[in-house]
Amino acid sequence: MSDAPPPLLEVRDLKTHFPVRGGVLLRAKGSSKAVDGVSFQLRARETLGLVGESGCGKSTLGKTILRLLRPTAGSVLFEGTDLAPLHRRPLSHRSLLTRPSGPRSVREIRAFRAQARYRSKSCAASSPPESREQVRS
Repeated sequence: MSDAPPPLLEVRDLKTHFPVRGGVLLRAKGSSKAVDGVSFQLRARETLGLVGESGCGKSTLGKTILRLLRPTAGSVLFEGTDLAPLHRRPLSHRSLLTRPSGPRSVREIRAFRAQARYRSKSCAASSPPESREQVRS
């Protein structure tokens, strides 16, 4: 038996297919395999990089893992809990994604905006009159 901790996120044979419709009545003629048979395990403190060409299914895989899209087949386990039977609402209360870097609070955003306004006003005051008109408009 190994001492490795259980995976934080485990994806098993995940598939997301979209119907391809055609004809006068727009009947399903086939399917587009956006994600087909993806499996991986991600443990705590590990990072996964997903690289591929445009349109290869990277975003679709992420959306399917987060249950924003319904998987065609396969399973997603988060901390050992299968996410398939859960509704989308419970997942929105639990943060599965990290936020992008940048201002972290409303206070920081307001401070940044105030600083930008101050700089634009001070630049306008020290520039020639024709430049001031451009800054104001």
